[in-house]
Amino acid sequence: MTMLAQNLDITAADPFEGKISVKGKQWQSSYWDEGRVEKLVSGHDIPEMIARLLVQRDIDLGDIDEFLSPKLSKHFPNPFSLQNIEATSDFLANAIQSGQKIGILADFDVDGATSCAVMKRFLQQAGVSENDIPVFIPDRLNDGYGPSAKGFQSLKDQGADIVTVLDCGITSVDPVQSAIDIGLDVVVVDHHEPDEQLPNATHIINPKLKGDNSGLDYLAAVGVTFLLCVAVNSKLRETGFYKDKTEPVMREL
Repeated sequence: MTMLAQNLDITAADPFEGKISVKGKQWQSSYWDEGRVEKLVSGHDIPEMIARLLVQRDIDLGDIDEFLSPKLSKHFPNPFSLQNIEATSDFLANAIQSGQKIGILADFDVDGATSCAVMKRFLQQAGVSENDIPVFIPDRLNDGYGPSAKGFQSLKDQGADIVTVLDCGITSVDPVQSAIDIGLDVVVVDHHEPDEQLPNATHIINPKLKGDNSGLDYLAAVGVTFLLCVAVNSKLRETGFYKDKTEPVMREL
């Protein structure tokens, strides 16, 4: 930004207009309503450039403060707006209460790693022993992307009864079937675009599923995973599971 500021007047109405990029492309700004921009600048003490971006993104004037400074207490989405989450959270809550082993198979990228961390930490805070949460992260070079029969078999060998597949799995029809065939229940938690044919999983949570009206399709997998954990935690609370236990502090996740 320092080098940019040396060559551009960032206080100008349109500092980039007419500038040429390193690839020879000309910068052209989108249209914006000058009246709305002026109202934002004067009414919300916002720099003009930021005001123009907000107007271009069609953020309502009355929503500006909440858009710029959202709070969990006011703006946390309802987990139960996700399609299938009622049955999925019941299923996992019952599994925790009955002492079943819940394994995790997650993608090897940052979204997969953080999804895995959130799920594992939640299960541990809910009282599940770390030894009862086997994990399989595919090796990028040796295992490729996504679930595999090898990964499911590894978790089965470690005693898993259920496998939560995080940040992958929505197009993994054959691998998920291989898991079902060896007696595993599979919960797919993903955010990638699904194909016409969905895997034969026990449960699927994905805000991009056809028929999902949650409006949460902007979430990364870790966000979807966190909402599922919140839903499961709610189910456990309702059953009195935490009566003699310390309830997980979801904010920490």
